[in-house]
Amino acid sequence: MPSIHDTAYPRLKTSITARDLTDIYTPTREEQALAATLTPSSTSQVGFLILLKTFQRLGYFVPVHAVPQPLWSILPPR
Repeated sequence: MPSIHDTAYPRLKTSITARDLTDIYTPTREEQALAATLTPSSTSQVGFLILLKTFQRLGYFVPVHAVPQPLWSILPPR
């Protein structure tokens, strides 16, 4: 039986593996460049990339406060 995360109503997992972070949620260089082009500050870039990656995974936007803490670690250090 598929998990609730794999159904027609996807949700973010509360427990995210290191592999998920690498394979699914790490932004590409192109996505990072897009964020740098569209947003004025590094704080805005973080928010943009978090929303972009979660939207790509789920197909809808989630409130930033609903994003699990491990996803905030996907961004490369500046």
